[in-house]
Amino acid sequence: MTARQIDEAVDAFLVANGARLRVNDAAREHGQIIAFNNRTYDLAKAVPTVVMRNEDYGRISRILGDGTPVTLEFTIVNKVYPEGRTAYNVVSEILGTDKKDEIVMLGGHLDSWHSATGATDNAIGCATMMEAARF
Repeated sequence: MTARQIDEAVDAFLVANGARLRVNDAAREHGQIIAFNNRTYDLAKAVPTVVMRNEDYGRISRILGDGTPVTLEFTIVNKVYPEGRTAYNVVSEILGTDKKDEIVMLGGHLDSWHSATGATDNAIGCATMMEAARF
């Protein structure tokens, strides 16, 4: 089975058995987290998923391995927009003078996602590009 097929099988198992949440190990060093969205885009095919830092996930695993019960509490609030949403980006053109036939492009994206900090994904990139363009 491919990794995708295994993931779909786990999701189907969790949904069929009434799971309320899936907890995944980020499996990365230094507290890094990598997370993805519900790849089916169908809430009936996957339960909400939380990705934990490798050490946090490992600690829970070790505690459970000793036979000690673990209780996790989550408050997850999601909103689904089946009709879609409009996303906005900024596009600007500053006409040059002595090198008007040349193009310089700068970019950043105006979105954020659940495993980022917001300011670094990518508000700081947008602010840096705006300041560069000012000069």
